[in-house]
Amino acid sequence: MSGRLGNWLTRQLVLPRVRDTQRGCKVMSGCVADVVLSRCVVDGWGFDVELLAVARELGFPLAEVPVQWSHVEGGHIRWTSYLSTLRDLLVIRRRLRAGNYFDAPPAAASSAHVCEHALGVPTSAERLSAG
Repeated sequence: MSGRLGNWLTRQLVLPRVRDTQRGCKVMSGCVADVVLSRCVVDGWGFDVELLAVARELGFPLAEVPVQWSHVEGGHIRWTSYLSTLRDLLVIRRRLRAGNYFDAPPAAASSAHVCEHALGVPTSAERLSAG
């Protein structure tokens, strides 16, 4: 039940039209990974959501492809993890609304900067001047 609630909250707060952010794997080219990961700040359960949100925000297409899932009994998530994930969702939402994901941090690897140019990822200044 709490997994469904978390999925619903993710769709409402950050990623509308994405059915499931936790199952499966995230596949992207090395350049896209450099660009997207250089902007991620969440270090917790919300990492998958941020990865997808940043990719979408930068204009990379997202596609959900069905995977076969095998549930393994025994996994247990503490209720405090749900609170941490909610906090992560709120941080991601705030950063999306502020446009914080467009400019890579100065410490980002130089390969990310090369890829940004090659992929045509706009900076926040370019985005504002175009808008």
